Amino acid sequence: MTLQNKLLRLVNANSGEWIEIIPAVLGNLDGVVVTDTSGVNWARTVNGVEFTVYNRVAPEVADTKVKVGRSRSAPNIWQVIEVRETYAAPSSGYIKFHAAQHVYNAPDTVFADRKQVVVFTLLVSDGDNFKVQAYGGIAHTATGIKLIPNEELDLLPYVVTVGAKYVAVEVSDAGAWSLNEGAAFASPDTGTVDDIPVPAPGKYHMGFVLLFDGQTELLDSHIRVAFPLGIVPTTSDYQIHNAPEITTLNDDDEVGVWNSITELLAKITWANIVAQLTGVFDTLYAALVHSHDAATLTGQYRQFVYEVSGGDFSFVIDEDGSPVMALEDLE
Repeated sequence: MTLQNKLLRLVNANSGEWIEIIPAVLGNLDGVVVTDTSGVNWARTVNGVEFTVYNRVAPEVADTKVKVGRSRSAPNIWQVIEVRETYAAPSSGYIKFHAAQHVYNAPDTVFADRKQVVVFTLLVSDGDNFKVQAYGGIAHTATGIKLIPNEELDLLPYVVTVGAKYVAVEVSDAGAWSLNEGAAFASPDTGTVDDIPVPAPGKYHMGFVLLFDGQTELLDSHIRVAFPLGIVPTTSDYQIHNAPEITTLNDDDEVGVWNSITELLAKITWANIVAQLTGVFDTLYAALVHSHDAATLTGQYRQFVYEVSGGDFSFVIDEDGSPVMALEDLE
């Protein structure tokens, strides 16, 4: 060893935080990394000697190559210093997993906005041309489970020249994106939730965009992404009270019922309702098998079925027109 190297080692040994640094690999010979003590991991030297280290830096993944060392302040404790790259250019990008620091009530809580969730979010894709990127996903609609695709929406035709308005972004039962233009109001700061367009039956509100007079660029701050509740508005035509009235029923008309067996909403046609009622009433009343028409009567009763009135008398005649008796009009 040259004098220069000896001096370098002497300087390194007597200066800086670390008094010794060696290469190591996380995990023991069985590939186990985590020990019973939080923050302490198994590691092994390059020649296979197992030992424990404090780890605040590297992910707890077996065979992760690290540098460990002993500090001047704690010379008896081995600690992970950094992830050791084995190539000329950095490749792993590993850092210590730290999700626990950002969950609710943790020291570094991250409060996520709805627009940070990629599925069903709305973000500006081209602000100068008023284009919005709508991100899709899989959703359960009234007509079944649908795959809603990503789509860029063009709001340039809705640009406002006077006042302001909201343009709602909606998805249909079929999974197609669409825009719903609301009524104009005075200015951006006077808009309320009542100015947000309500979706028509079969459509779902996903968010809305604020457009206003003098707006030269669309920003993400002009977009609000709704958190869907999965409910049908009370003003929707899906509600019975607001449905159009009919006065007659066709056989194919449908009536909603609650199925007591499946405990699910079901439907039944008017034809099947009639069939059910017929089956019930046929067991309560005798069927009509005769008629009181004159042509069906026989014998002596048949002649008392015609009456001719005139003057002071009414005549009862038989079917041949011959009088049978005269009834005096006492009035």
